[in-house]
Amino acid sequence: MSANSCQACGTSLSGTNFEIAPASDKAAWLTSGFEDRFYADSLPADAGLAALTYEQFHELSSRLAVRSLPTERTQPLKVADSGSLEISRLMANAAGVVLMNWPLAFRELLSGLKAVHSDNEHWTLSRSFGPIYHDIHRDLDDSCFDFLRREFESFLQHAWEAPLAKRNRNLSEETIERHRWVSFDSAAEACGLGVSVIKRLHQEGQIAYREKVHEDRVFTVVDLDHLKAISQHLQGVADMKETSTLLSLCRNRVRQLLAGGTLQFFGGEPRPGERWLIDCRSINELIDEKLPTSSDQSLVSINYLAKHSLPKGGGLVELVQAIRAGELRAYGPAENGSVAVGAWLLKPQDFAAWQQARAENKSPVFPGLSVVKAAALLGVKEQCAYAFVRLGLLWSTAVERGRRTQLMVKPQAIDRFRRGYILGPEIAVYLGKSTREAFKHLWEARFRPVAGPSIPNAACRQYVWVRSKKLIDYLASEAAQIDDPEAITFLSTPIAQPRDCRFRHVGSR
Repeated sequence: MSANSCQACGTSLSGTNFEIAPASDKAAWLTSGFEDRFYADSLPADAGLAALTYEQFHELSSRLAVRSLPTERTQPLKVADSGSLEISRLMANAAGVVLMNWPLAFRELLSGLKAVHSDNEHWTLSRSFGPIYHDIHRDLDDSCFDFLRREFESFLQHAWEAPLAKRNRNLSEETIERHRWVSFDSAAEACGLGVSVIKRLHQEGQIAYREKVHEDRVFTVVDLDHLKAISQHLQGVADMKETSTLLSLCRNRVRQLLAGGTLQFFGGEPRPGERWLIDCRSINELIDEKLPTSSDQSLVSINYLAKHSLPKGGGLVELVQAIRAGELRAYGPAENGSVAVGAWLLKPQDFAAWQQARAENKSPVFPGLSVVKAAALLGVKEQCAYAFVRLGLLWSTAVERGRRTQLMVKPQAIDRFRRGYILGPEIAVYLGKSTREAFKHLWEARFRPVAGPSIPNAACRQYVWVRSKKLIDYLASEAAQIDDPEAITFLSTPIAQPRDCRFRHVGSR
């Protein structure tokens, strides 16, 4: 400046017309903020952005400008040539973007940093947000920056879908206690439910949850707010014995109502030693108080019809649906009061006519295959096919054959299974390994089967994987390494048909 000329090229700065690019709105706003603080006699007493002094405002804007750069590397705070006009324009604009629209822009900055720095192996704040986390809690530790920490904690309450460590001393106790994503044990303690009940709700997908895989272990957290809403309904649940008594039906018929969706329940079908969680609201819907009364001695109860006229494997759900739809008229006993579904009365001739019409409307031949024949088409043993049906991987339909019920599989269900899943022996061929080695190979590559001998709650004699694009691409690359063009061609086929070679021993390939 003393020479009044450019030190790089020697051009005189006086008497020369230069084109000066106008500053952006964000940079101009930031400059005004510095000027106001520089010339102000006093600042507002209330805490917040407006109460920062010139030096504090400069410290905050500098750090936000550097941290706004979208990079995975840790950037130093001392930016090279920060005094040059070109660099200072960029930094002023970056800081103005965040501070001009506070606090929404600050939340957007945190969301962007979380997307850049998030580590799939950890649920830690310092790794997920990068250096700005230490800026907020260590470097900007003056009390004047408390509003910054409050805004960060408010952001965590809404956007941090992971647990918060109770030993975290950077966060307030209120933030940790009010955090919604917690472990099974913490959720059980907060809602007064058993851990097994919460795990059942999680396995059935009835509560929101997040999972993280770390060193072959799966860590799960659940949404406490969602669980508290569900727990209000869980206060009024009944077990199998209570439901059977309330509805005047045997337990086998109650199970049919549960399977047919007439009765609602929580947590799926319980394991041995656990109780059913049947929603009392759906039970009360089957205890009708508005049935017309009748003293006709020829009327028979639904409980009697279920024992002597309906097939053992079903029919009750369809009967209840027909009564609700008005196709059949039910009556109550002569005495007043609520009437359980098992005590509903029907005219025998009306029931016989309904059964006859139902039989005539049915197709005489079901266009499908038995589970045994479906197993032959899929190239698996019968036990595997029945396991696929039980787990919902292979769709089936229950068809009544007199007093018995038979499971039938449509050809479309077989095609759907082939499109959606791939079996262990088939994968072993593509990898050129035995089935046991292929399973270990895919497990190390982080491909998890949906069913198999060692999969909890999904036991099956063969391992089954979802036929995802990621898995198919991986198998194609492995097949290319062992020079198997047939496998590559087969993998690219939209509908995978069973190959004879996949059932032979592949250990010597």
